[in-house]
Amino acid sequence: MNGWGGTVTGGLKVALFDVGNVSAPAVVDTAVIGTGMTQSPALADHKAFFFDERRGVLVLPVYDAEYRAPWTGAYVFTVSEESGIDHIGTIAHESSWEGRVERTVRFGETLATVSELSVVLTSLPDCSRAGAVVLGDSPAPPPVRTGAPVPPEVSV
Repeated sequence: MNGWGGTVTGGLKVALFDVGNVSAPAVVDTAVIGTGMTQSPALADHKAFFFDERRGVLVLPVYDAEYRAPWTGAYVFTVSEESGIDHIGTIAHESSWEGRVERTVRFGETLATVSELSVVLTSLPDCSRAGAVVLGDSPAPPPVRTGAPVPPEVSV
């Protein structure tokens, strides 16, 4: 609770549950992205969330308004029973409301994240930028960053 009586979240949380006992699901692993200003279209639109069960790849669109300048893109995780949730990279899009990632699709070993401004192609498993298609007169999306934390940070 904040000083004005409202509720403040501590970031965007991704959790993996063991539901072997459906009466008492147990948290196996978690990852928290950013702070209270971190949001995802997946909170209101289940189609914005992407999970490839066969490859264990999870893509979560993220918008962070708390950093010096808004950051928009997607976080890529691997998910497995053995290692839990592992952050493997981020996909940066144009940092604006229209640049928010709305959908992700996979073509072989390539992810395509789609916003109103662009389609960004990212190679798996290393999350390297494979290309981008700018839609209309939009500016080019910024380059993808892997390895080092990017705003917002992930705590696992």
